[in-house]
Amino acid sequence: MADEEQEKRDLIDSVKLRPGVTFEAARRKLEKIKLPKFAKALKKCWVQDPDGDVALASKCWFFCWGWSGHSSDPTAEYCSFLWNEVFDKEYRWFDANIGYEFAQMHRNEQAACS
Repeated sequence: MADEEQEKRDLIDSVKLRPGVTFEAARRKLEKIKLPKFAKALKKCWVQDPDGDVALASKCWFFCWGWSGHSSDPTAEYCSFLWNEVFDKEYRWFDANIGYEFAQMHRNEQAACS
């Protein structure tokens, strides 16, 4: 694995749920997004890693929703707003340090979400 890729993976791993926000509490917040495509994808793409945190691919998947909203600007805005409510690093930090292209390539790494 290239150094740059590992560096970005490490940065994604450094993104944690905010103190006091559990994996399930974050899921409940995301369930407020009523777009049917999002609701369907949430069931298979919002995955907990072995440490109890949000899996790397799930972070990338959710970031991509904030980027494009599947062509729904209100959904994209709400996703980026919710990102800032559940994660300890802001959406714009993830955008500046990881970016859409990398997130898009890695959002389907977990078998359930591909």
